[in-house]
Amino acid sequence: MTNFFEHFSASKETEQAENLARAAKTAGVRHAIWSTSPDSRDWVSPQGNRLPESPDGYQVPHWDGKARGNRYFSELGVPTTFLLPPTYWENLFMPGAPHQVQRGPDGVLAITLPAGEAKMPGMGVEDIGRCAYGLFKGGQEFVETTVGVAAESSTGAELAAAVSEALGENVRYNAVPLDVVRAAPFPGADAVANMFQIIGEANDDYCGHYDLALSRSINPQLRTLAEWVAANQHKFQVSGGAG
Repeated sequence: MTNFFEHFSASKETEQAENLARAAKTAGVRHAIWSTSPDSRDWVSPQGNRLPESPDGYQVPHWDGKARGNRYFSELGVPTTFLLPPTYWENLFMPGAPHQVQRGPDGVLAITLPAGEAKMPGMGVEDIGRCAYGLFKGGQEFVETTVGVAAESSTGAELAAAVSEALGENVRYNAVPLDVVRAAPFPGADAVANMFQIIGEANDDYCGHYDLALSRSINPQLRTLAEWVAANQHKFQVSGGAG
């Protein structure tokens, strides 16, 4: 697994993928799981100039660098499962995460996302690990396959409702327009907006990359959103609000 947000370079992630694939090949690894992402080019051609590109030519760099690294595992003949993890539900309580639950100036808790009414596949990170373990147990059945894992696909409003139920307090969903995100002064704002634009415009196809039934078959302990929120309600930091 690689982390785009350590360096904000899709090209570096692709390079890391090549290094990992070569190391796995040299070590004679019998089954590797490469944590990858969809490729934005599956939905939007870069030549169309419909979405802003990063300086190195990527539309959704934190997707595309991983996706373009897939070929190294295949070309080198490393027995690999290409794992598509979903949105981490931990982002709901992680400081600085895009959809962290926060108390607004009016004192009301809110989840803020530029997702409109689109559904987003999601899962807790522990369950992603259990799914990966299930893939290893499955062995050859999953070699040279791409597996998208998720517990549920939820809208922003559904995420807010689940947190509200667990905390016993109203949580509002703020659907932010994409142009507001693009104008935001943080690194990768265009990339985040591009990602949510694709998720919204191709929502059924995007969600179709994540197999909920297969996820449960390889991880029988898989928690629903409601179960996950209930187990983690103590981790939500909901201080702040009107001064």
